[in-house]
Formats: sequence, structure tokens, C-alpha cells
Amino acid sequence: MSNCIEGLLGVLEGEFEAYDDLEEILLKERKVLSSPRLSDFEVQTGLKAQVVQRIRTLEQERTRLVGVLSSEQGQVAEDLHLIDLVRNTSPPLAQRFMDVRARLREKTDRVNRENELNRQIIGELLSVMDGVMDSVQSAFAEPAMYGTEGKMGKSRVQGGDFVMQSV
Repeated sequence: MSNCIEGLLGVLEGEFEAYDDLEEILLKERKVLSSPRLSDFEVQTGLKAQVVQRIRTLEQERTRLVGVLSSEQGQVAEDLHLIDLVRNTSPPLAQRFMDVRARLREKTDRVNRENELNRQIIGELLSVMDGVMDSVQSAFAEPAMYGTEGKMGKSRVQGGDFVMQSV
């Protein structure tokens, strides 16, 4: 019997150390989330929002100008392609249009790839955080009333319950 008591004491001490470690990790996590690195991320997000707004404004102006040019040429703006616009311009100007179009297409492809990579990284970080938070929450959750196929679920020792009941 004394072996069981010593074993139980060892388990309780281990649980205490684990909860102590968890508390320390949660405190460090809070510091990481509120650290200057997070504010740097917020600054970058704000800057990105400003640039996106600038791009939207430019796109609206581009749409307006394409509408004006298409009506001048007697064409429908929705069916108009850049090649149609440059057909009636001088060759040097047409070449500049085509060069800008090629550079813009390459740049938007790169931006889309980088944005998707950032989205994946953030998604993975959020997934890890969700998993950690679910794990912490499950340590304090009540056991399931029913398991699979309507059978009684497995009971488990609740985090802290045993300690609270014994004190």
C-alpha cells in the first residue's frame, strides 16, 4: 500500500510540475503574442492594407480609362483587350504598353505566390495554436457521457479535480 501512496504522490508531483510548465509556457506565449514582433506584424498588415487600397484606386481609374478609350474606339469595354487598345497607337507606345503588361503580369504572379505562402504559414500557425488550445481545454473538460456506438465513454482523471477533492 505504501508503494501505491508513494506512486500516487509521484504522479501528483509530476502533475504539479507539468501544470507549472504549462503555466510558464502560457505566460511566454502571451509575451510572444504581445511582443514587438507582433506589433511589427501589425505595422506590416497596416502597410499592406494601404497598398491594397492604393491598388484598388488604381484599378478603378484603369477601368474608367478603359471605358473612355473603348467608347472613343467604338468598342465595348468588357470585350476590350490591351492589344485592341494599342492597335491604333504608335509602335513605340504599343511596345511600352506590352512591356508594362508583361512586367505587371509577372509581378502579380509573384505577389500571389508570396501571399499564398504567407497565408499557408499563418494557417499552419493558427492550426498549431488551435491544437494547443484544444489540448489545454480538453485537460479541463468533462468526460464524454457516451463513447462510440452508444457505449459508456472512458472516464479520465480531470486536471486538478483529484487534488481539489483531496484537499
